[in-house]
Amino acid sequence: MAKQVGRAKVEASKLHERVSAQFGPTAAAYSRSLVHSDPGALRKAVELACPEPGDMALDIATGAGHMALARAPHVTKVIAYDMTQEMLLEAKGNAVTRGLTNLTTKKGIAEDLPFPDSTFDIVTVRHAPHHFANVTVAIREMARVAKMGARLVIVDSTSPEDASLDRQWNRLEKLRDPSHVRNY
Repeated sequence: MAKQVGRAKVEASKLHERVSAQFGPTAAAYSRSLVHSDPGALRKAVELACPEPGDMALDIATGAGHMALARAPHVTKVIAYDMTQEMLLEAKGNAVTRGLTNLTTKKGIAEDLPFPDSTFDIVTVRHAPHHFANVTVAIREMARVAKMGARLVIVDSTSPEDASLDRQWNRLEKLRDPSHVRNY
């Protein structure tokens, strides 16, 4: 069992390196990405979170910060959390450009959130779980840092329900993007 855990950590570490290598050099492009910056999709995700002025919010795998930036005007504080330093710099720059002073950034992985239990009223992740080394552990971490009654919003791409199409879809995604793990 210890060998399996050790192997899983090594594989997760390799994946995290691939994710950083994939997204670090392209961070600026994500600020302009039509998919990530779609105002209608962001508005819907904010609405799903039902933000209130006193809320503390966490946006995991924030990328250029689109979700965190969309929510910031509606909450007391939002933490834009990502494992890629270049993405965090992009998110911070985007917050400064918009005059948002209640957004902070923090670096780390989704599977090991460095926050105390029951910290956040809102936890979101958008367009990222398919890159997580262990999506089950990441979701457990989200639940751990969420307060009782918190809102958790997960938005991601999905694969077809047909097993054969699912395998083909994920194979193509991995060919396109080496940091892709799995669409569920």
